Amino acid sequence: MSRVPGLDSWPRLLDFLEKSAGSTFETVVLDTADAAERLLLRHVCDKNKWASIETPNYGKGYQVAAEEFARLLDLLSRIRDAGKNVVVIAHAKTRKFEVPEEANSFDRWEMKLSKQDGPLLKEWADAVLFLRYKIIVERNAEGQNKARGGKRVILTEHAATYDAKNRWGLPQEIPFENDGGTFAKYFAAHCVPRAEAAPEAYEPPLEAPAKPAPAKAPAAKEPAYDASGPVPTEEPKPAPAPTAAPSVRNTALRQLMEDAGISEAQLRKIVAGRGYYPESVPVDDYDESFVKGCLVACWPQIRALANN
Repeated sequence: MSRVPGLDSWPRLLDFLEKSAGSTFETVVLDTADAAERLLLRHVCDKNKWASIETPNYGKGYQVAAEEFARLLDLLSRIRDAGKNVVVIAHAKTRKFEVPEEANSFDRWEMKLSKQDGPLLKEWADAVLFLRYKIIVERNAEGQNKARGGKRVILTEHAATYDAKNRWGLPQEIPFENDGGTFAKYFAAHCVPRAEAAPEAYEPPLEAPAKPAPAKAPAAKEPAYDASGPVPTEEPKPAPAPTAAPSVRNTALRQLMEDAGISEAQLRKIVAGRGYYPESVPVDDYDESFVKGCLVACWPQIRALANN
């Protein structure tokens, strides 16, 4: 394992990642995403001569930073497509979370990133794994509840109190060992390995010189209709091509939207306003757990927000 020194600025970090796709490393670890975001915010402020990222009004500073953060994800995608493993570590923080049907909010653990960059990283990753100490509550002889912990576990699925996901069908909870052997066993059993060979670079074909347009043939005259002959019939028209069906995953949501007369643009605006996903993310790219557990389950509240 090699630690790369000197990555103390956003341009230097991007430069290193750009070169990593062709390196001999098998795994590239970004430690941590929130430290990289701090470099990004400092770079954006210096570039635009802002005193802080809050200097522009209406969160414009964070929007500019999100565009730069997308460049980081593009570089990580190139490294992954070159057949290498990409691991991004992030610290966690609690945030007040509101559910439309509940009057009160509650604390929820999520990545320690801005509300613009956090959803981008979560959407890009194949898995968001939440590492925590498991707390066990036991009742003693006096009838009092005592909590004890110390056992670390990896949580792989979304829950009300923490953010997680995976696209590999992993168990909801995996024991975490210092040597990584336990997790490696689950990873090998449930994950499909990527092809080792890097995909060939795409080269657009050379354009052939334009050929002169062929001379138009004279239009054929329609034969005169002979009343004494058989009655001519029209040629059958081809059947229209079937339209593409919506995503099976979001069929229930699409039906609710159609019944309520809510467009995708309206729903994306509501979701972005709550800080779940950027407004540019299509509805079909939402996580299945988010669609079922938040949008479909709380549809009356969503419909009320759309009609206001």
